[in-house]
Amino acid sequence: MSQFRPNSPASPSHADLASLLERQRGYLSRLIDAIPHLIYVQDASGRYLLVNQATAAFFGLKPYELLGKSDQEVCRFAANLPLLVEGDREVLSELRTMVFPEQRLQHANLTTPRWYHTIKQAVRSEDDTGHCLLGISTDLTERKLAEDALRLIVEGTASSTAEDFFHQLVRYLASALETKYAFVGRIDPLDPESIETLAIWKGNHFAENERYAVQGSPSEQIIKSGLLYCEQDLQSRFPQDTGLKRHGINSYLGAPIYDAHANVLGVLAVMDNKTIRDWQVGRWIMHIFAARAGAELERLLTEGESRRLQRQLLHAQKMEAIGQLAAGVAHDLNNALGAVVGHLQLIRMEDAIAPDVMSSINTALGGCERASSLIQQLLAFSRQEKYNLEDVSLYHIVSETIKFLGRIIGKDIQIKIEHIPEDLIICGDQGQLQQALTNLIINAMHAMPQGGTITFSSKSIHIHAPQHFNPKSLPGDYALLRVSDTGVGIKSEHLSKIFEPFFSTREFSCGTGLGLAMVYSIMQNHGGWIEVHSQPDKGTTFVLYLPISNHDQTVVSKGGVASVKANGGKIMIVDDEPVLVDLAVRFMQKSGLAAEGFTAGEDAIAWYRENYSSVDMVVLDVKMPGLSGEECFDQIRQINPHAQVVILSGYVHDDSAEALVKKGALKFFHKPLQYPELVQWIAAHLEKEGS
Repeated sequence: MSQFRPNSPASPSHADLASLLERQRGYLSRLIDAIPHLIYVQDASGRYLLVNQATAAFFGLKPYELLGKSDQEVCRFAANLPLLVEGDREVLSELRTMVFPEQRLQHANLTTPRWYHTIKQAVRSEDDTGHCLLGISTDLTERKLAEDALRLIVEGTASSTAEDFFHQLVRYLASALETKYAFVGRIDPLDPESIETLAIWKGNHFAENERYAVQGSPSEQIIKSGLLYCEQDLQSRFPQDTGLKRHGINSYLGAPIYDAHANVLGVLAVMDNKTIRDWQVGRWIMHIFAARAGAELERLLTEGESRRLQRQLLHAQKMEAIGQLAAGVAHDLNNALGAVVGHLQLIRMEDAIAPDVMSSINTALGGCERASSLIQQLLAFSRQEKYNLEDVSLYHIVSETIKFLGRIIGKDIQIKIEHIPEDLIICGDQGQLQQALTNLIINAMHAMPQGGTITFSSKSIHIHAPQHFNPKSLPGDYALLRVSDTGVGIKSEHLSKIFEPFFSTREFSCGTGLGLAMVYSIMQNHGGWIEVHSQPDKGTTFVLYLPISNHDQTVVSKGGVASVKANGGKIMIVDDEPVLVDLAVRFMQKSGLAAEGFTAGEDAIAWYRENYSSVDMVVLDVKMPGLSGEECFDQIRQINPHAQVVILSGYVHDDSAEALVKKGALKFFHKPLQYPELVQWIAAHLEKEGS
């Protein structure tokens, strides 16, 4: 574009100047139209003399439609019109500049008011006969709405913490961003493929929290890529997310929740049936409060971890105290029970026993087996239960347990296996795990007096820090087994106590009170753990975590015990219980073995020193007063370094017993003894040695 240059060698003509001025006027007009702020000039009566495109667009008119008209004619500004007119008059009468930091403007063509920062100044009119008003207004609406939204959310959440914070956050977030739905959810630390919501706002009330799969949902994209905005057609974009269709959601704005180390903890999102406008400030607000939610969630996780560790310590201390008591009681019970079982087995070996007497003997032995089962439960608390770890199918354990309980499960209770792959192999003791599942099924049956459904399902997950739940656990792949019922549920005040020994409620008062505590102990001893989720009248879900096997285990099969006759041999028996010594001696003699019994270690050593050459084997109790089993073993080996010794104990994982096996003891038998089994083993060993 050509411009006037004063130093040009030839002066421009009048026509050239007029043309140049017209071009400059057009250029200036285009510049003004390109400016996004409202720029306008009004005469003393308030009629528009000049407007740019932004000003005309504000009124919903073309520029030429606005020229020559006043505010009263084109917009009818609500209640603040008189104030605006009075301000314009003041600018023109005093010929000064006035600034209006926040002006609220609205007219018939605007559905919502807009906010402007306005500068008004008196300027000379075009004909230089008076003054006009020049106005420049900058749109503050986005900033104002952002400030209002931030203030609304901050005021709503400022005094809130924990669960209340998340509820207030979604409530005020939905209000500030004018959406129907808002929710905040965290990634399940034990199941990263799931998100559990912490609070949901739905229109005008809080909805019940839920759990949903990350895969195929908007959350999956947020976790991978950050903030997500979807203006419409959300359901067609995420067809796997059935919840979107169920609630009719078509528009979405969501942001990831990070911790201090930039790890994704969860998702904060707003949703609606109608379109959510793509508002930059809305995105900022989502990021700001996602960060706030992350800080609160991280704080809660830290506090929760501290409380969990404290509860775990207290529980461990309780279990340790009960375990010590249980171990001692179980030892004494085993000895007493051993005398009963032994004499019954001795009687059963007699010839010509009447059928009714044999029936009574078998019934009594059955009662002893049930008593022994209770002892095993007590031993479980002392962590002295025996575990035979082997590779086993989780499906097999579940199906066999259900099959075993089929006779006692009523017809009004249905048991379903929804998804447990047959090739999901864990490393565990099948008997112990079946006992744990049996307890859970019986517990569920008691919770459903009118009938219901028990559902088993599983999945495989990788857990990086399982030691938070069990110090014995190692990072790796775990089988997650859910056992859910549709029963009466458990009150929240009872949830923290249900794994304590002997704890029961009125609803679950039957049984020994050891069932769930034993399940807890079994899971801990397998390097796993158990969790419970329940609400009154909404059922209960127990979640068991078991390490998936990554190595081969030899499966040991157990056979029955046959009666045997030994071909001679002499056995020394040492036990502080006279009844058990007498039983052992009689069983040995009935089987063709010579036997010498002692109830004190000192007496046994004195006799053995004189007669060791005639003794083929020693049966030695570990726990004895005076000269202990371990001391007695050492002295026997000093007398005869090649002495063959079998050890007995009412404690299964007895440190002393394990130490004696390492020193060379042949075998360890657990009390109460199955005397025919002991005699069979001794006879077979002596026969093998003789050959």
